[in-house]
Amino acid sequence: RTSNQTSYSDEEFLMIKNKLLDNITPSQKDWLEKKLKYMNEVNLGTRLKLILKDFKEIIIQFEKDLKGFKFKVVTTRNYLVHFDETLKKDIIKDEQYHSYNLSLLIILQICILHEIGIDKDRIQKFVKKAIINWEKFY
Repeated sequence: RTSNQTSYSDEEFLMIKNKLLDNITPSQKDWLEKKLKYMNEVNLGTRLKLILKDFKEIIIQFEKDLKGFKFKVVTTRNYLVHFDETLKKDIIKDEQYHSYNLSLLIILQICILHEIGIDKDRIQKFVKKAIINWEKFY
């Protein structure tokens, strides 16, 4: 993980967490403490939104609808993890998986290149070349 972003400041979250824990029975306390352990971390949608924003000028080369892309990826993940049938109509369809997987793969590579110190101009050149190569095969 490369982000320390949280939903609340540590102090605010501790206050909320303690209020909740102080108002339940001791037998429920362990269970709730486990559930709350990672609750202050930002969710997948927020993380993906930040990545798409940070690298928009690069990602837009191969993924034109960033908002729709994020929605489909997050909805599909939530459907598969939580088995929420109400999400099924909005998930990535079988015939779209290949395209979404390629886009996610490129985004992962962008993030890795950035993390190891490659500047955005060089990453953009890499992505342009990669797109040409991928189009030959797909």
